[in-house]
Amino acid sequence: MTAPAGEIRTLNGWGRTAPTRARQMYPRIDEWRKIRASVDPQGIFTSDMSRRLTL
Repeated sequence: MTAPAGEIRTLNGWGRTAPTRARQMYPRIDEWRKIRASVDPQGIFTSDMSRRLTL
């Protein structure tokens, strides 16, 4: 992982990543969650990975 170096990774290959790691990699994740909730309040457009990583 490259979080300590400040690099942002794509979500490709995150099959074994822990939800806490996703939060470390994306410090603005709370902002994303608010936007997602406003656009998709029923959570229709979610994936298994986004649910597992609590994105």
